[in-house]
Amino acid sequence: MPRLHDRFWSCPCAQRARRGGRPRAGKLDFANNVQLSLTLAALSLGLWWTFDRSRSGLGLGITIAFLATLITQFLVYNGVYQYTSPDFLYIRSWLPCIFFSGGVTVGNIGRQLAMHISFCLLRELNLKAAWLVFLKSHTATESPNAPILKMACDKDSLFS
Repeated sequence: MPRLHDRFWSCPCAQRARRGGRPRAGKLDFANNVQLSLTLAALSLGLWWTFDRSRSGLGLGITIAFLATLITQFLVYNGVYQYTSPDFLYIRSWLPCIFFSGGVTVGNIGRQLAMHISFCLLRELNLKAAWLVFLKSHTATESPNAPILKMACDKDSLFS
C-alpha cells in the first residue's frame, strides 16, 4: 500500500512542481489603464457589497479614497514621490480603487474589533454587577445567628 507522501508526489501537478515547473496561473492583460481602473472599481464595489453593504462603510471607503488620493497627488506634486507613468493628474488611475478597498477592509476590521471589545466589557460589567447584587442581597437579609460564608470584598479590589 503506497504511503500518502508517495501518492501526493505521483500526481502531475506535484511532479511539475518537483521539476521546478510553474503551476498554471493566469495573468489578465488589460488593453489600457482605463480598462484596469474600471475593473478595479467594479471589484472594489463588489468587495463592499459582499462584506459590508452599509452606508457608513461606503462613505468611509469613498472618504478614504478621496483623501488618500488627494494626499498622494500633493506628495507627487511637491516631488516627494513620483510615478513613472502617471495617467490621472499626477498619479495612476487605479490608485483610488485600491484606497477604497483598503478603507472598506480596515473599517470592517475596526467595526468587528470594536464589537468584540464592547461585548467583552459588557459581559465583564454584567458579571461584576451580578456579583454586587448577590453580595448586597445576602448581607441585607442575613440574621446574626445564620451561618453564612462571608467574603471580604472592597470596591477597589472588585473593579481593578
